[in-house]
Amino acid sequence: MAGINAEMTPKELMDSFVPELISSKLAGVEFAPLQGTIQVDVLGAGQWVATIEGGRPSLKPGKAEAPWVTVVVSDAALRMGIGRAAGEIGDSASVKVSGLARQMADNLTQQIIDTIRAQVKGTIKFAVATADGAEEFVLLGFDSVNRDAPTCTVITSERELIEMAEAGLSPQEAFMGGKIRLEGDMAPVMTLAMSAMPLIQPGMAFLSKYVKRR
Repeated sequence: MAGINAEMTPKELMDSFVPELISSKLAGVEFAPLQGTIQVDVLGAGQWVATIEGGRPSLKPGKAEAPWVTVVVSDAALRMGIGRAAGEIGDSASVKVSGLARQMADNLTQQIIDTIRAQVKGTIKFAVATADGAEEFVLLGFDSVNRDAPTCTVITSERELIEMAEAGLSPQEAFMGGKIRLEGDMAPVMTLAMSAMPLIQPGMAFLSKYVKRR
């Protein structure tokens, strides 16, 4: 299994760790036949194309043509996410994603993808303020991605993520309780939430699990 260490660059993580993680942890998880690609851009580290091929996820270097969503990740957010899941420094044996993947495989349908493609427009930025005052972020771009002027920004902090995880809050409860704040046009977030709720719920459960490990 590939090892993780604090000196690895985001590109090294994407080149050596993530593909092995996908192939080893998702063996035996079958997805329905799906059309469409996801563009994954890690700032300062390159571009990758995610697809479902023969019922299995695949991540390869390259640029997708007309992806149904573009995911842009800051290098520090990638390191924070993988480091959290792997216990900061460890290897892929410590990352438990098969349960989430099976839920995603059961819930991800072509209808959801087609609905999101047709109804969600613009760029959604998810910004997390860290304890040291930095901001880590992920952008979701539908049709195109605007890194400088997102349509809507979803704002929270590491502390609030921990509080959400400990309380088992849903995204709606977190928003109503002030743990999540929105800036800009709320329409893309609301439409995405309604279209992709079967995917958001297991994702929140996964987030809660690893946030609690801090």
